[in-house]
Amino acid sequence: MRWGMAVLPMLLTARLTAQLEAGGWLADAVGYYRYAAIEEPAQRIHEYEFTADFHFFPLDRLAIGGRLSNQYLAFNDDFFQASELAFTIEPKVRYHFLSVPIPFFVEASAYWRRTELSQFGISGQRAEGRGFSLGVGANLLFAERGCLEGLLEYRYRESLDQAGQQDTPALSSLMMGARLRAYLGVDSEAAGMKGPGLGAVRSGNWMAGGRIGGALSFDSPDFWDINAIGSIFLSSRLALGLGVEFQGFPSANRLEEGYFTRSLEPFLRYYFEINDNMLFFPTMGYMLGRSDSTNRLGFASTAFNTWRMGVGLDNFLSPALALELIFSLSGRTASPTLAASTRDFDLSFGLSAGLVAYWR
Repeated sequence: MRWGMAVLPMLLTARLTAQLEAGGWLADAVGYYRYAAIEEPAQRIHEYEFTADFHFFPLDRLAIGGRLSNQYLAFNDDFFQASELAFTIEPKVRYHFLSVPIPFFVEASAYWRRTELSQFGISGQRAEGRGFSLGVGANLLFAERGCLEGLLEYRYRESLDQAGQQDTPALSSLMMGARLRAYLGVDSEAAGMKGPGLGAVRSGNWMAGGRIGGALSFDSPDFWDINAIGSIFLSSRLALGLGVEFQGFPSANRLEEGYFTRSLEPFLRYYFEINDNMLFFPTMGYMLGRSDSTNRLGFASTAFNTWRMGVGLDNFLSPALALELIFSLSGRTASPTLAASTRDFDLSFGLSAGLVAYWR
């Protein structure tokens, strides 16, 4: 056992060295689109966000890059139209330390954001944000060109209005999170770990897992997200499960939305073997929950019910532990708890990642 624990950091360092060579790229991207319609009074919402994160290695272990994001939110009814358009640019630099028992990296970035608010199609208030971030993190390789990246980051943000005056109180926060990354542009000698194949999804087996994230904001309440799932295999490959999720994001200022959501989702999955290390599954569930929100568009508490369909992949890090990635489509009916109107259509796409464990 001691020998195995000593060899693992050596193997991880060797695989990271092969990936972090000069000329390589490290990148990921995420986006979504949401449309919602409220019947009485007639209201429509269009919302999208796209974020791309990339790093280029001009030298071994040294990466320069940045994050680009674009968000848009439009709201209209028979009497009022409003929209918000925001662009964010974050140049970054990071350096990986590999000659240590646990390889890690340090990262620094600058932050600039422009937000434009308009009403009735006429541009109105404009705000600019600026700041910086400092962080430390680590990469866990689980496939030839894939890794799970964890990052602990300190952020400072401030917002200025059109006159250059501070628009809202400056915000300092400590963020912790994880994301999936892909290596591009270099040959790699890394190989994926071996998994149990269909042995993990036999009749009578169990599966449990989820994700957790959050932030400690020194000048505002905390953000947090807890998602837990569990299932039993009724027969080989067929799993009946239950998911529970809690989210909280109190509003830090008038330009941000504050919400608290809790939900419960029973689901069914059926697994197919791609290879010994990877399983593919379609999933279908039905979610019941409640969301309490306050923002500039005036939404309040809503109770919702949602069907959700998706496909997923489990990539095994060990015979009992897998990294899970799910792409899903959901549509929901939601009713405000303090009013008679009904949101009759709400369509959204989602991409999520987490860790799951299998056992008998």
